[in-house]
Amino acid sequence: LGADVKCQSAAQDALLVNVVESLDDYTYKAYMTSMSPSLKSHLKIDGSLPSICFETSTGIRIADSYADLLDGEIDHPINIDEHGNPVMGIAWTNANAHGDQVSPLET
Repeated sequence: LGADVKCQSAAQDALLVNVVESLDDYTYKAYMTSMSPSLKSHLKIDGSLPSICFETSTGIRIADSYADLLDGEIDHPINIDEHGNPVMGIAWTNANAHGDQVSPLET
């Protein structure tokens, strides 16, 4: 939950607009797994949420749907921050391209 709060806070500070109100009060969630077995469970992807697209903070399309996000190939790399600034390096999400947890994290 801490990562989701940081993500939502960064989005609000950057004045990004909330589009979906039904993701546990967080439109912006951290793309990562920790104690959950997969991104699907972390993002609560169970088919009950509306089909929405995923975009960068500058409006570049990343994926057309949850299924597209987790199909192993995104439309555009996630390589900018919430302000549209380029980001270099690697982000460790503990998830593979299909959203499955790579390794269990120790508590």
